[in-house]
Amino acid sequence: MTETQGRQWFRKLMEPYITGKLLKFQPIESPSTGLGIPDWWFKTVDTEGWIEEKTVRPVNENGVKIDWRPGQFRWMRDYVRLHGLGFLFVFTDHGMYHSLTVFMNDSIRESYSMEEFTGLYCFSVTDIRDVEASVLYDVLKVGHQ
Repeated sequence: MTETQGRQWFRKLMEPYITGKLLKFQPIESPSTGLGIPDWWFKTVDTEGWIEEKTVRPVNENGVKIDWRPGQFRWMRDYVRLHGLGFLFVFTDHGMYHSLTVFMNDSIRESYSMEEFTGLYCFSVTDIRDVEASVLYDVLKVGHQ
């Protein structure tokens, strides 16, 4: 799943919340933005924050290394340290489907052991086709409570 496909999936899934003015969602696509700025900015009635999206190949016994571009991890780490709300959406490409694991704030890392990858998430589904918009919206809405 490319970043563009991820944005399209997220926008379509969250359309009822966007239309109902419960969620403002802005992809950041400009090459002139600062080094490390995450892929998406969002705002709900209660929270706002940033989302970085990454796609990884199927996880093996050694864990997962996130392919951060220069400055991205540091930007997110510094933002979270200032009490910002940050999410890392990790799409795992299994060929016929993608799973989604969402990490938040202090659980965002440069890489994960298998134990961390399966134990640190705040939201996870085996197949993104099973994601319920209301559940994902609640994860964003109450993120740092």
